[in-house]
Amino acid sequence: DFLRWDITACLPDQSMKEEFGRIVDSPGFCASLPLIPGSVEGIESLHRNGFEVVYVTSNRMDSVPWVHERDRWLMKHFGAKQTEIVHCHRKELVAGSFLVDDRPKNVEAWALHHPGPAFLWDQPYNRYAEQEHAGFRRVRSWTEVLQVVRPAPSTSQGLRPCKACLAEPDEDGDID
Repeated sequence: DFLRWDITACLPDQSMKEEFGRIVDSPGFCASLPLIPGSVEGIESLHRNGFEVVYVTSNRMDSVPWVHERDRWLMKHFGAKQTEIVHCHRKELVAGSFLVDDRPKNVEAWALHHPGPAFLWDQPYNRYAEQEHAGFRRVRSWTEVLQVVRPAPSTSQGLRPCKACLAEPDEDGDID
């Protein structure tokens, strides 16, 4: 297991870091990432409970196939529509009722800018993050998320349901 977010930091030299980049940027890599167990059921539950799910994902900056493959991956596994996918690196700039992400930097920024909860999806590489000081809640399952969030009450004025801003696995198979 990796114990820090930047997995390339454990690689001994620049040539290995470059080789790692070539592998994760190669066509088919993003499309082959595995699902996190329970994620499909978690997303389905959000939909059943009236949430508008928005997939906020950060792509590899110099990877040509990454964005296209990520979009297709989200569509295939979650039935996401193109209009529900946002690619950005500053996820706190996307409005929503809550955020689920595995990168401490993202949930910390979200917690500073939004009143809704920020959930850090627990992984060995993010356990160094101190949730007491950063304003987020560490979760290990969608059940934990669903115990905290509640959909906005519907009104006759046609208000939209809450948005769930969700991150999906990155090039390492982790939520980003």
